[in-house]
Amino acid sequence: MSKIGMIGDPHIGARISGGSLFFLDYELDYYTNVVFPKFKENGVKNILCTGDVFHSRKNLEINVYDQFRKRFVSNLKEYGFTMWIIPGNHDLYYTDSSDVTSLSILEEYDNIKIIRTPTVIQFDGLDIGMVPWISNEEEQKVFDEFIKTAKTRILFMHPEIKGFEYLPGVTQQKGLDIDTLIGFEIVYAGHFHGRQKFQDSNIFFLGTPYELDWGDYGKEKGFYLLNTKTTQLELSMPAKTSGSAS
Repeated sequence: MSKIGMIGDPHIGARISGGSLFFLDYELDYYTNVVFPKFKENGVKNILCTGDVFHSRKNLEINVYDQFRKRFVSNLKEYGFTMWIIPGNHDLYYTDSSDVTSLSILEEYDNIKIIRTPTVIQFDGLDIGMVPWISNEEEQKVFDEFIKTAKTRILFMHPEIKGFEYLPGVTQQKGLDIDTLIGFEIVYAGHFHGRQKFQDSNIFFLGTPYELDWGDYGKEKGFYLLNTKTTQLELSMPAKTSGSAS
């Protein structure tokens, strides 16, 4: 039996404006002390991330990257993990192009794989379609062709979904139609921060691993283990964070 680690959008460096490093410390300590040891305990070799690794699209502070490299990247190597990342919208400098991404600074590491175009990757015999954020019409065409031929039951992506209620009474007006994804058994998604299934569809939003702001207060958070033989998904709960988002 083999297990894959899965984490939703990390948003490293969120809420760092104003100079406070408290939340950055919390985020990185969480991976060091909770997530990575749990993955190691379960024999994980590969970790899948839904993107939005860094919070800021325009300005990645030097201190954020320095601490991320020392406390996150170094632990990936120490534990022997390979991390597979699909770029999210926060990872891209432009809103209509994926050419410039903050994730390019991670491509020098052999154990970090940035998936820039829809790709099927096999993990211990289980095929998973990895789909990055769709920025423009050309990337939409690439995705449309990909799903016609992709021989996989599972998609792992960072999508906008039409009709999704991302705030009470406020629904997403653009993005993919649910029917586009109906042929897959399950779609594990990032982008929206609440852990939830979209209506009665096959789309499941993993949610952020921890509370990012008061909008997350009291909501179930965590990271995941996916059994490659049974495709059963297990949620691992984080340390209590309610009340920390001040």
